[in-house]
Amino acid sequence: MSRTNSLQLNPNESGEVTLKLHPPQYVAAGHYSSTIRLISSNRDDLILLGIFYLNILSDDRLAVDLQPSSRKIPNPESSFTLSIGNPGNIQRELIIRAQDEDKVFNYTIEPESIVLEPSATQEISVTPRVRKSWQRPWRGNGKTIQFQIVIENQMIHRDETLDEADYPAVPEPIAASLVWQKRPSWLRWFLISLLILLILTGAFVLARWLLRILVIEPSLEPSITEFIATEETYQVRGGNPIRLNWEIVNYQKVNQLEVTYLNRDTGSQELQFTLVPQEIRSESSDITVDASNLLSIEGGYGRLKGQCSQPQPYKLNPLVSLLLKLYRYNEDLSASPTMIQCRSIELSPASDINQSSLADADELDGLVEDERDALPALSAGTYDVVLNVRRGDAQQASAEEQSPIKEEVSAITITPADPPEIVYFYSKVPIYRQRSERPSAPTNELRDVSSQPQYPDAPVTLNWIVNSPLDIESIEISFIHITPDGKINVRPPESYLMGRNGIPIGLEEQCDDSQRRRLVCNSVPTDAEEPGEYVFTLSLIMRDERDLDAIVQDAEAIQIFPPSPVITAFRVNGQSAADYPQQVHQMNAARQSINIPVEWEVENREDVTVELLPTPGVIDGIDITRMMYSLSPTPGQTTLTLQVTNSVGEIDRQSVVINIADFVPAEANAAPPFVVPPPPGLLEPPPLFDPSDLPPIQIPPRPQ
Repeated sequence: MSRTNSLQLNPNESGEVTLKLHPPQYVAAGHYSSTIRLISSNRDDLILLGIFYLNILSDDRLAVDLQPSSRKIPNPESSFTLSIGNPGNIQRELIIRAQDEDKVFNYTIEPESIVLEPSATQEISVTPRVRKSWQRPWRGNGKTIQFQIVIENQMIHRDETLDEADYPAVPEPIAASLVWQKRPSWLRWFLISLLILLILTGAFVLARWLLRILVIEPSLEPSITEFIATEETYQVRGGNPIRLNWEIVNYQKVNQLEVTYLNRDTGSQELQFTLVPQEIRSESSDITVDASNLLSIEGGYGRLKGQCSQPQPYKLNPLVSLLLKLYRYNEDLSASPTMIQCRSIELSPASDINQSSLADADELDGLVEDERDALPALSAGTYDVVLNVRRGDAQQASAEEQSPIKEEVSAITITPADPPEIVYFYSKVPIYRQRSERPSAPTNELRDVSSQPQYPDAPVTLNWIVNSPLDIESIEISFIHITPDGKINVRPPESYLMGRNGIPIGLEEQCDDSQRRRLVCNSVPTDAEEPGEYVFTLSLIMRDERDLDAIVQDAEAIQIFPPSPVITAFRVNGQSAADYPQQVHQMNAARQSINIPVEWEVENREDVTVELLPTPGVIDGIDITRMMYSLSPTPGQTTLTLQVTNSVGEIDRQSVVINIADFVPAEANAAPPFVVPPPPGLLEPPPLFDPSDLPPIQIPPRPQ
């Protein structure tokens, strides 16, 4: 405070006094109240008193200095010194933080918070510490990292009514930098050398492990070197049509084989067989033996067909043998690896018939064998076949050893069987002869009847060839019979059920299915024995699952002729026509005609027509075998013919030529007239019967 020397005032005068205040440098900010007194120098009791107020504003300045602004690390002296001074007039409570953008370093600040009184100064240590050491450069001039030191108010007693602007100001963030020096060169080369050594060591260990896993152990374990199907496409048939080839090495360590048939269309498992190796049962020295000598189906329910080679020594690759010795597996070399090859292996399931219903074991074996081959084991579709080979002892082996070795044949196609088809249906001969019910009458006449057509005796026998018999439920044979008099008879079908072995029941002797997909039947008898024309029909009735219509085919028309007409005897005037084909009779023209006896005998009289020509023609009555024939006394020649005709027009005839001569008187003792036999060859033999000359018999329409 400064004061004037004096102020002189006269009455009714005024004056001014100037008062200058000078607060201390670090006086605390705030509101202050002061008084001022004026004392009269003339009168001690005259005093004037006045009050005034002062507001000292706050000064929030801070003096900040960072030394140094940049450092190289790693370095023994890696800390920064931050000096903060408070030239203001208020107390400052501060906290200090430091951070780089990528957070490569952590920063240790000591102390992290400070309280500065006015005029006070404090130093703070900022020490960077590596956080992401892997980002340290390996070469170059190092990596510069910029970071900032931030000074903030420590708002311990924060007043919620104040804004941020009402708090004391803080300086801008202080920028600093770090130069992160590159790693030492020796460390880089050391790590490179160590890495190369590790790579080489790892490569050696890996190579040794791979050789063991990929070469050594597989060479001593069972393996499937070949697994294929003989064909890509098969056709449905009895049993299992798929035939497989496989080749297995180290067969002596195989515990069992599993063959699974998977239907790709339905995703289901159709068949599975477990094959168990067994000791060789064949004493043959042949390399190839029946597959059943080496393998058996577990449980015995199934059939195994095919050929397998007996186990043969398997020569390892020389390199593999050398590696085995290096790995000290000499003890395993004592059991030489073996190999078997199996070809055309066919696996079929057991029959599903009720075996307990069969009478004895022999009958059981026979039927089961036949029916196993007859039943289709796999339907049409696309199949995958999987072969699993299991190793070691099934009871003692570990789970790893029991994991199977697997091979698969994919997309084997089985096409549907061809629909049944009648290839042929016929009779070996078109004409048969009805067998005569009575034996032929004996005859002593020298007569050749070989000119009559010769046909096999009835009944009719049929032959046929049918494809795909396993799809047939039954076979039916029917016929239409047209009698010689035009009457039509329809024979109901005779049915033969198909056995499960593909042969009609009751026709086992006549039929053969050795070709599996073809049924051949020969000389199947029928009951067609009566004369007439026959049209036979063969009908194939399909199984329900095939959902096909019946297949029908007619054979060519077959005829059964009645018994041949045969004249067993023909006598004229007591003389056999066969012995005396010509006769001479002397007659007196002045006398009347004479009668001579004519006799005959024929076979099957009730089935033939007898005629005596020229007169009287047809002889009615089957019991008439003799009649008198009248000869005219007029000289001349007469031919007397006996003709026998059956219902189809076949003819047998015999003739006698009778010569009439004038009567010449003679002595009483003259010899009676005699018959002069003609020389051989003068008579013309009767014409032969040719069946082709018969007109064809029209087949009437078949009833619907």
